[in-house]
Amino acid sequence: QNMRFVDTPGIISTRSETSADNREEIKKILKSEMRKDNAKLCVLLEPKELQTNPIIDFCDDTFGHREKWINRATFLMTKFDKQIGDLPSANKANDFFRNFHENRCFPHLVITPILEKEDLPPSELYTARRLLLDSANSYEEEKFSAWKEDLDICATKFQDDEVIGKEVEERIGFDTAKNRMRQIMLDDTAKRLPEVLKALRGELSESTKELATLKAKQKYSDPKEVRRIVGLMLIQIEKRIQAYLMGDIESSIKYPE
Repeated sequence: QNMRFVDTPGIISTRSETSADNREEIKKILKSEMRKDNAKLCVLLEPKELQTNPIIDFCDDTFGHREKWINRATFLMTKFDKQIGDLPSANKANDFFRNFHENRCFPHLVITPILEKEDLPPSELYTARRLLLDSANSYEEEKFSAWKEDLDICATKFQDDEVIGKEVEERIGFDTAKNRMRQIMLDDTAKRLPEVLKALRGELSESTKELATLKAKQKYSDPKEVRRIVGLMLIQIEKRIQAYLMGDIESSIKYPE
């Protein structure tokens, strides 16, 4: 199955003194990609309340109704470390995510390291980013482990028995998002397997015909084969000439002038 990943632009404005606001053009690009058949959505959320994440309303507007897109979307709340300080307890964390869950939005929580400065020469910037990627998993694990420890400390201090909800707990870390996206792709492949097999059989049939044509062309492009065939043709021509001549002699004997 062919699969294409499309990194679409965010809904931002690049308006300056020399250029116009291009948000509407960006929205057109987004809608065009999102509406394609069998498209799956990876929706990035900001680490703040649902009402301040307009991408949800944009998706509703693009498809006309939430039922048309929500089941093929995976939500990632990036830069979650910016929100951790406001969620010191399981109670506050559950309250924060309740509105998301009530709107059928279950975000995976992601924390990624960032460079202290980006104004580096291209080669140094590339190396720095590679090192950053290599350390991303351990960095994220460390941040989430520290958050969970703080939650435990808060629960002990205030004798609070509430724990992080299952919907939140099972979506902590980028690995959970990757597993979810892999499962979506696997389910889609299984669902469309008959269609894929039909297409493959069609391609195989066309390829077989093309191969037979190429072999025929290759056969007649071989000088030895050409000489052999021409020789056989000449022999057949000679036989026909002889037959014609013999017939003409017989006619002259049978019907003398």
